[in-house]
Amino acid sequence: MPKFEAPDLEQDKIKIVMLDSVNDPGNLGSIVRTAAALGYDAIYMSSDTVDIYNEKALRATQGAIFKIPHYYVSLEDIIKQFKNYNITCLGTSLKN
Repeated sequence: MPKFEAPDLEQDKIKIVMLDSVNDPGNLGSIVRTAAALGYDAIYMSSDTVDIYNEKALRATQGAIFKIPHYYVSLEDIIKQFKNYNITCLGTSLKN
C-alpha cells in the first residue's frame, strides 16, 4: 500500500476530491481514476466510504491508486482546515 505525504494546503489552486459515504467500490475506483487523470492533488474520504483496497475498487482504479494521494479522514475536520487556508469548498448532493 503506497504511503503519501499530505498535500501542501498553502499552494495555489489546490484541487482535492472529498467523498462522503461512497458505497460502491466500482464508483470509488472510477472517481480515483478520473481525479488522477485530471491532475487532482489528493482524495479525502469519510471513514464510512468503501475500502479503497477492495478488489473491485482496485480494478476500477486501473493503477491510478498509485498516482494520487488518498486518505480516510473526518471531512468536518478537513473542511475546517480548508477554511483556515481560505480554500473554497464546493459540494454536491443527491438529496435536496
